Amino acid sequence: MISELYIENVAIIKEMDIIFDNGLTVFTGESGSGKSIIIESINLIMGGKGDRGLIRNNSKSLFVSALFKSTSSQLKDRLRELGYNLDNKDDILISREFFKDSKNICKINGKPCTVSILKDISIYLMSLHGQYDNQSILNNDMQLYFIDKYGKHDNLLLAYKDTFKKYQITKRELEFLLENQKVMLQKKDFLEFQIKEIKDASLKQDEEESLISKRKILLNTQKLKENMSKALLLINGNQDDNISLISTLHNLKSCLSKCTDIKKIFQFFSYVKEVEYNIEDLYSEIMSSMEDIECQDTDINFIESRLNVINKIKKKYGEEYKDIMNFYQHAVDQLNQIQFSSDNIEKLRKQMNSQINTLNDLADQLTEKRRQSSDSFIEKVKDSLKNLEMPHIEFDIEIKKCELNLTGKDILNFLISPNLGEPLKPLSKIVSGGEMSRIMLTIKTIFADNDFIDTIIFDEIDTGISGSTSYKVGLELKKLSQSKQILCITHSAQIAALSDIHIYIEKITDTDIDQTFAQISILDLDQRKHEISRILGDTFIKEKLPFIEN
Repeated sequence: MISELYIENVAIIKEMDIIFDNGLTVFTGESGSGKSIIIESINLIMGGKGDRGLIRNNSKSLFVSALFKSTSSQLKDRLRELGYNLDNKDDILISREFFKDSKNICKINGKPCTVSILKDISIYLMSLHGQYDNQSILNNDMQLYFIDKYGKHDNLLLAYKDTFKKYQITKRELEFLLENQKVMLQKKDFLEFQIKEIKDASLKQDEEESLISKRKILLNTQKLKENMSKALLLINGNQDDNISLISTLHNLKSCLSKCTDIKKIFQFFSYVKEVEYNIEDLYSEIMSSMEDIECQDTDINFIESRLNVINKIKKKYGEEYKDIMNFYQHAVDQLNQIQFSSDNIEKLRKQMNSQINTLNDLADQLTEKRRQSSDSFIEKVKDSLKNLEMPHIEFDIEIKKCELNLTGKDILNFLISPNLGEPLKPLSKIVSGGEMSRIMLTIKTIFADNDFIDTIIFDEIDTGISGSTSYKVGLELKKLSQSKQILCITHSAQIAALSDIHIYIEKITDTDIDQTFAQISILDLDQRKHEISRILGDTFIKEKLPFIEN
């Protein structure tokens, strides 16, 4: 329950501190006195959207804080999940400061939080119902929500929603793959051609350089052979001539070996000997190279053809070998992905069919539970509305089938016949504002015992009703206040007369400083008599005082 609400610089409220208690608390006052500002302030605490227009004139910001006392395990568990440990205390202090630049400073027990966190935990603290909320009951989705909440279908609905979300993901993935399948299949043919072309080329690292070198050698083979033959002839001579470079060096070495006594000459002996060996090595290398040229298997036509293939591949797929291989690997990866997509389409189809079967099964279970819950809910609504001056009320719930959606495959429609002899019709086609208020109150009363929320706030629940109907609504609120803390802004004397605490809000104008303030008073018995008389009409205060006392 909310035990204290502090408001500062909100519209015409400069500063206000309201202490609450259990039971039924009503707020009354003239129109424009500030009752709606209290609701706006509570809405800010609940994470509602801030409006710079709420900030009091000549103030930089507004400030609201609320102290709650709650033993709700759901609330405490949620706060722990969000990182707020209550240390086994029941007190929860929430504050929010809102600035003109739309900046927020929000705190829970002094620890900073976000507006979204306030909104998150507000559903565990209080339930706020204004005039506009009555219209929500006309919505089929809200009617479905009421029945699921009443029937406690949470676990089954959660299992269904979890499966439905997975089904939606699968469906989107499948639709995406199917949309792109035609393009992908066209691309598949082209990729296969590119991969085959590169693969058939059988490229090797540095192959082009090697072929160019070989081609150069082959083009110069005859000239090379002639030069190497001349070199061999110079080194070794010919059969008809005994003069050769090797024989000359051999003879020179022999001569030098006999000049040992002349050191200056003999010192060249080793040099000539080394030159002789080098010339012999050169002779062997030339012979080997000539043999290689003679044994060359690759002819010039093959090399030219091979270089043409390499140049063709280079023009299409990259100048360097590594670029071509990167292109090849990327094409292979794309082809594999297309193949994977085809396989994945079939896999996703099977998966989606399985999910649809599961959804239909869970949805059928939900439908059956909703029918069972509706039977009990209908009787409770009818009994309650008969006590609220609707003696001939007929109420029913129509359940129609629809396509699978996030809540199942049911469309619920609340049907009502408020008057004897009239056929059942949808709520939106029949009910007046007063009937709507009573239906919403009835639903909140039905949910009260099963609801973990301690505080319910009604903003002008008496809209469209008066007289004995207002009194009956007041009795229903009084009954509800035995298990819940009820805060009610009302213009009804009958409802106000049944309250445990009566708070009067009035607007004060200070002409000296040209400012307007809202202030509150907790009324005693005599003050309540006069306020209720004011609501009924000042002219008849004296005549009505005995009635009010009773």
